[in-house]
Amino acid sequence: MNVGNRVLLLGIVLCAVGLLLLSWGGAAPATAAPDDLPANAEPFACYTATTPQPDDGNWSQPEACYSDALATNPFAGGLTAGKVAIVTDVTITPATSTAGNYDYGLSEATTGGFQYFPQVKWRETGAISVQAHNRAPLVTVTSGNVINIYNASGSPGAADFFIQGYIVDDLTVNPTALGNLNVALAPQTGLLQGALLLLMIGLAWFTYRQARVADEG
Repeated sequence: MNVGNRVLLLGIVLCAVGLLLLSWGGAAPATAAPDDLPANAEPFACYTATTPQPDDGNWSQPEACYSDALATNPFAGGLTAGKVAIVTDVTITPATSTAGNYDYGLSEATTGGFQYFPQVKWRETGAISVQAHNRAPLVTVTSGNVINIYNASGSPGAADFFIQGYIVDDLTVNPTALGNLNVALAPQTGLLQGALLLLMIGLAWFTYRQARVADEG
């Protein structure tokens, strides 16, 4: 085998080895962000049980809140340490059929009544229900705090609130309606690397055979 063929064969073998190492060391594709709530998420509901929220422009806690999982009001004295409440669903229904502009609000607040921002507010013309349903949090309530609701003094009358959501102990959870679009991508080059590796091996074998034929001739 002459020097030129030996150099060519060595180069092909080195390329094949390099491709083999790349195919073994290729990074696995990154996974998408979690799209669901944790298995231990605790559903809760807050509502105006017997007395609708008056149209007085004051923020106050809902008349009742309950969690079947906790068998208690999870916001009594503030949400338990290490927990976050995620509000996903709200239904507000006027307690009167009087026409006019109804202004409502929902907010995280301290037990002392200090309102957090952002606050969620709705305005509805006419005595019809307001409904908000979303996988993205409408409002989140952190440990030690409560949910507050609001009915403006300019509203034509009182209104009933029904609020639902989940309490989680994973503070990184942030379910979102766009979760399925939050996909992390990584190059999928395994097939290409494999094909190039086979090509290199074939070239190496062909070059070796040609060199042997030349030497024998």
